[in-house]
Amino acid sequence: MICCKLYIVDFCILHLVSCSVHSLKNVEQGEGLWMYRIKDRTFIGLKIRDRRKELGLTQEKLAETLGITYQQLQRYENGTGYLNTDRLQAIANALDVPITYFFEEKGETKVSIMDRGYSYNMSSEEREFVAWLRKIDNSDYKKSILTFLQLAVRKGKRP
Repeated sequence: MICCKLYIVDFCILHLVSCSVHSLKNVEQGEGLWMYRIKDRTFIGLKIRDRRKELGLTQEKLAETLGITYQQLQRYENGTGYLNTDRLQAIANALDVPITYFFEEKGETKVSIMDRGYSYNMSSEEREFVAWLRKIDNSDYKKSILTFLQLAVRKGKRP
């Protein structure tokens, strides 16, 4: 009975791994760690300019909507002016986008605490396992993996 369950779980894991490998996004990899670009004023300014042009708005029209001068908007778009959170939210509302729009790149994945080097004394294999496990959305698949691990531990304890 346990052997049969083990084969079913093995099949599920192999299926999950093969599906996950095909769905991975392309991200830059350097020195074994995932590399992410920190969003600066210039990046956010370009996103503002791109969205404004996409909507067909002039700098004057958007500045008027925000209650600022077009020169100030120019400074934001060029990355020379500092944006506070209130102004960024006002710009997001005026451009009809969520505030996260200004920080997104195509094909970007999010930084997790594991990627920042806080491994809590886990081996590289354990970190890799956790990273793959977090990519699984189906709770039944996660339960199957847990069952597999429990069976593997029990089998390993037998003489």
